[in-house]
Amino acid sequence: MLKNFDLNTLFSPKSHLFFAGVGGVSMSALCLLCHEKGIQVSGFDATESAVTRNLVENGIAVSYSFDEKMYEGVDAVVYTAAIQKSDPILAYPASLGIPLISRADALGRLSLEKKNRIGIAGTHGKSTTTGMMTHIFLAADRDPMVLAGAGIPAIGGTLRLGAGDDLIFEACEYQDSFLHFSPTVSVILDVEHDHVDYFPTPESICASFVRYGNLPGDTGVCITNSDTPLAQTVSKEVTVPQICVSQERDADYTAKNIRLTRGFACFDVYFQGQLLFPVTLGVPGKFQVGNALCAIAAARACGIKSDAIIKGLADFHGVDRRFQMRGTLCGAPVIDDYAHHPTEIAATLSCARECGYENIVCVYQPHTFSRTEAFWNEFAEVFAPCKKVIFADIYPAREEPLPGITSENLAAAAQNGLYVGDMDAIAKTLKEYEGADLFLIMGAGSIIHLTDKILEDA
Repeated sequence: MLKNFDLNTLFSPKSHLFFAGVGGVSMSALCLLCHEKGIQVSGFDATESAVTRNLVENGIAVSYSFDEKMYEGVDAVVYTAAIQKSDPILAYPASLGIPLISRADALGRLSLEKKNRIGIAGTHGKSTTTGMMTHIFLAADRDPMVLAGAGIPAIGGTLRLGAGDDLIFEACEYQDSFLHFSPTVSVILDVEHDHVDYFPTPESICASFVRYGNLPGDTGVCITNSDTPLAQTVSKEVTVPQICVSQERDADYTAKNIRLTRGFACFDVYFQGQLLFPVTLGVPGKFQVGNALCAIAAARACGIKSDAIIKGLADFHGVDRRFQMRGTLCGAPVIDDYAHHPTEIAATLSCARECGYENIVCVYQPHTFSRTEAFWNEFAEVFAPCKKVIFADIYPAREEPLPGITSENLAAAAQNGLYVGDMDAIAKTLKEYEGADLFLIMGAGSIIHLTDKILEDA
């Protein structure tokens, strides 16, 4: 935690904050929030992107190469966990005595300005559930502030300022970032072993989620989805007032009579055994029922009425890169998706099958060497529903290569795998492919640019 300086002073119009890694979706939203509050802001990112161009259009200076002059007049540097402290972008200002503030600490400080603080945590589903919550609160005319990890069309991006008493925000578990927040409602969508470079064991990630779940204290509430084994473990250790949801077992909130129409779920919501109302979701996939139950429970805990919940969920049609329709190629839809963990991939492929697609061609870029190594067998098996899976080279993020952990070897391990590696070559391969009824572009790294490339001349 932060020591030796006053965050209240730093987050005032008298300060100049520098954002390192400002091209990240969450970092850019935080930078814009500070800008809107009258704080002088500037930033750095390694590459220019649509996100950084949007910042520049809003009057924020962004640099793309290291320059000592960037730090002139800077009072503090806000940084993303993706940047190592040894990187000159952080090491140089630290050598000058400029305070370094993590994104989590900065958001934690700013969140205290709202009375109701709803944190959406979980290994999977955070962005989608944040979108669901946003639509519900908008339908209720609550004018919420929103900080999301993926673009929400209804608010035109990842940030909504909002003048009401409510803050809806994503609470990321990586490097225990979510422990810097002060939610009054802590939502735990699910818990699974991930981020193995930081959480070496399932027990270690569970311990962090227990600490997060308890953050609201006795005056708040923790909402947990108990449909995964590790989430059940966490739920048993949470000591603050708790509301449980489940599709599969007895809980405070349950979903019954689940029906799918072209992949879209309709179901009846029950609270403690009593029917509340029916719901029709505007996003496909049976797995979304669990996310919706958490959103419903959190909304009702904040006093939202049934009609706003029903309308909000029906009107929500997804966030960026979460089973997002982008166009067509060779007569088949092209869908963008962020999945990069075996469980997420399985859910996305199941959703595609529920929507009626049978000849699925998937392009997948593994994200980090440590995750690929830890779940090697799962990655080799999870793409079985696909007609073909094309593997791009592993996106390293913050990591160095590991012996034998390559996309070429992973493609050989998958029964329907094809290693192509280079994005330009993959684009050429897809444009010449025949027989697919769906192209699914999947991953969390540089593959985010592939869809634009393949649709350029489609």
